[in-house]
Amino acid sequence: MVIEDLQQNPDDKTTRASAAAFMDQVITTYGASVPRDPYNGTTYAIIAEWSLKLEREDIYHKCARKAISARDCQPLIQLIARHVNAQSSDAEFKGWDFWLAEFLEYTGDLEWMETLLGTLKSLIESNTLLESLSVWQGTLLSRQLDHKQSFGLPDQAFLYQVFGVIVGGSGSEMLKSSWIYAIAERGHKHLLYRILIDLLRQRPNNPTLEATYKDIGDVILRESIPKLCLEMSDFPIGYANTYSWNAPINTATKPAADGNHAAKFLKLVDCCFERGYGSIAMELMETSCTNILSGHLPRKESMQTEPMQYFLRETCTIFLNHNIPFSPIIKQLWKALLREYLWMCDPTPPQQLSGLAHRPRGCQSPSCADCQSLDAFLVSPTERVFELQAPQKRREHVEYRLTRGTFRIHTETKPQRGHAHILVVTKIPGREYADDYKVYQQRLSEVHRRLQPLRQESVRQAIGDGSYSRLVLLEPASSVQAGIYPPASGQKRGALDELENQRPAKIRSEKP
Repeated sequence: MVIEDLQQNPDDKTTRASAAAFMDQVITTYGASVPRDPYNGTTYAIIAEWSLKLEREDIYHKCARKAISARDCQPLIQLIARHVNAQSSDAEFKGWDFWLAEFLEYTGDLEWMETLLGTLKSLIESNTLLESLSVWQGTLLSRQLDHKQSFGLPDQAFLYQVFGVIVGGSGSEMLKSSWIYAIAERGHKHLLYRILIDLLRQRPNNPTLEATYKDIGDVILRESIPKLCLEMSDFPIGYANTYSWNAPINTATKPAADGNHAAKFLKLVDCCFERGYGSIAMELMETSCTNILSGHLPRKESMQTEPMQYFLRETCTIFLNHNIPFSPIIKQLWKALLREYLWMCDPTPPQQLSGLAHRPRGCQSPSCADCQSLDAFLVSPTERVFELQAPQKRREHVEYRLTRGTFRIHTETKPQRGHAHILVVTKIPGREYADDYKVYQQRLSEVHRRLQPLRQESVRQAIGDGSYSRLVLLEPASSVQAGIYPPASGQKRGALDELENQRPAKIRSEKP
């Protein structure tokens, strides 16, 4: 209705004023008064078209903001191209700041912005306008770079377009240099890993372009060394149960949301060695080692196994491929990570105690006389039966410390005054050691499984034969002395066999 009135009375001041007021009200209030803006980009472009005819540039800019907010700007871009192509002289051209200022002000998605500009370039017919748009785009890039306080992974495509502008030669050398330093200063380390590898490994057909890409990468690399170094937080975190003598082993892990950035770091180190930045590669590695060794190591059960295996294995492979020996601090970190996160525990066998002695299991509270009496009974090599005549809460507290199957546990009732219930605990000769040894073998098998991916020639050469045998193959000087393997058939019977056949001279009678 409003459009029809304008078409019939294009020069009538009252009609024009009413139409402009109506359009302004629609753009200003309607989209803000409902949860979902019902207008699409085509509607905004139609209103913008008429606002220009009505010489209401303020409404045009409101339409641009609304279209950007809806991320539906293609119709508006086509409108801009039609108007710019229709302007026959420089005097008529309003300037790119007029047509495109809202795109810089109201969007933080730099890649989307560049896509829209690419569409606009494809629609411009005049070479002069295209050149002016390219110059304006260079200024726009500077504004966008200044506007962004940091660059993360979502900005990767936009930064590649910045590099394309730099390599393409548009813009002053000083301006392009400022862009590169801004990226190095504000780029997130995980973004820099990606773009540095791409820049340093560029192999365009034109040798000049290859050198330019490498020059850009050289500046970013040298300016970002402290930021690029690893921290322990760059390894993915997982979840696993802590090893214990009487708890099942659980090595399930949950993938980290942010990915394995330590792997990307190694790819950058490899690329540095490959492209002639060996000293920087060593600085990155050794500073990372210092960061990790001097910082707080997460709980061993919280780390994922596979990324740690990959890091240790690939570190050896990279250094071997480039014929670079491990420096002392790199070897120190390598061994520390292996012991902490692949061994998970020191693979040593349980101690076989003499006679009927067991490990203490009390609560260790100095005020708990019941647990003190329990521990005295457990560590005794001669006492077989423990009795506690006490209220239910105290009996349950002691019983909770014990494992059924390792001990025989029952409650007796006596017809007498006071506490009539008695907790009776009986040691089972050899059972605790047998259970502990079974769990130990499970733990040892798990350590071997974790170390299996590291049993490679590259690892042996990197850390040396002795460390490789001891840390990766778990080959002790004496397997029997280390307790890693059970006694072979025909060898002297161990203490476990002796305990199983022990019969105390006097055993208290028990109820079945």
